[in-house]
Amino acid sequence: MEIKTDFKSLGGESKLSNQLKNFSNLAKKPISIIQQEAMVQVDESNMIQIEILRKVEFLLEQMSESIRKQYHGIESKKKNELLTILQEIQNLQSVDNELDDVDVV
Repeated sequence: MEIKTDFKSLGGESKLSNQLKNFSNLAKKPISIIQQEAMVQVDESNMIQIEILRKVEFLLEQMSESIRKQYHGIESKKKNELLTILQEIQNLQSVDNELDDVDVV
């Protein structure tokens, strides 16, 4: 019997990341669902501090004033803190985009 190791979404357009395939080993860590997200996270972790800061600032410009106030003073944050903030903002942006896509009845 052959074991299937190439997991794709139902539509076939996205493959599951290796992290999600090994879920039981990584259950206590943030996990990328699809390979594209995993590659983006690796790319971001290789960025230098000022690059991460600029990306965070760019994303914050697109957010509401109340959210921007929550992240005031990020210039003094360390790289790992900026990576966490970047992930939070990307998650907020994703949720916001999903809400925009919901049809109001």
